[in-house]
Parts: sequence; structure tokens; C-alpha cells
Amino acid sequence: MERAGDGGTNRTEAVALLKRVQVSFAQRTAFRWGIARRADDQIIGTCSLFHFEEESWRAEVGYALGQPYWGQGYIQETLRAVLDYGFATLNLHRIEAEIDPENSASVRAVERLGFVGEGLLRERWLVEGKTSDSLMMGLLRREWDSRTNQPTNLHAKDFLQNNVVITVRTFKS
Repeated sequence: MERAGDGGTNRTEAVALLKRVQVSFAQRTAFRWGIARRADDQIIGTCSLFHFEEESWRAEVGYALGQPYWGQGYIQETLRAVLDYGFATLNLHRIEAEIDPENSASVRAVERLGFVGEGLLRERWLVEGKTSDSLMMGLLRREWDSRTNQPTNLHAKDFLQNNVVITVRTFKS
């Protein structure tokens, strides 16, 4: 499970994170995007596809959003684009989400997109000295196709709307 805050707290850590992101993009081992508001291009969160299993055509999705932007539809819009990218462009068969079951808003967000709860992993993580469960959720390509009423054959950019654009930032050192 990807936890928020792994970007570090200083410029050196942020530059190191961006280099890792660029390498993973180039190697196609993970894709991590910034979520930017279209109005002012401000980065308000991230979304990732990672933990690829080539033999099974599956990956995991993760996301984090700044608290001031919760409940405004940014994650729904972003996930629609990322899921379409995963199914259409990467030809995945299955996308998984591992979620803290106490985060009911996050659970509802993926359920609205068709994810189904598949199991609870008890005390899976140690977070800030406290054990935390994980809820495994999954979405199959055929389920996504039936929800979107069309076979997945569009690039993710076709699903971006007016509020959010998925972007990758690079900063010069």
C-alpha cells in the first residue's frame, strides 16, 4: 500500500523522488502522475499504477489528495482517466486497490467506479507505530467496459474533464 507523504520534506528528497518516478516511467515498472487543477495548474495530489504482474496482466492503483480538495470529485475524475489508461493503453486485465478500511471515503470512491471488496488483510501494516488493516478491492476489465458502455479503446486523455489534468512534472536541479 502506498502511503501519503513519501515525497520527503526537502528539495533534495523531492528531486530524488522525481528521478525515481522518471526511471520507473522509462522502465514501465510504475507510473506516477501529479494531479493538477486545470484552473491554476497547482499540484493537489498524486495517482499511481504500480506492482505490475506481467504474467497476470494486473497492477495496483494508489492515490493521495491534499485534504482541502477531498470530496470535490478530483479523485473520481483522475481515477477514471488512470483506469482507462491501465485497461486501454497498458491492456491490463485487472486493477487492484489496497485501502485502509477506516478510510470510508476512499472505499466509496473506488466502489463508485466498480471496484469490489475481495478481502480484509488484518494488521497488514505498521503505520506510525500502530497496526492497520487493508481492504483488498479489485476491478476487472470487462466490468470497467460494461460500466463505460464501450470497449476500452480510448487513451486516458480522452476522459479528462475541466477540473483536473493528470500531469508529470520535471524540475531541473
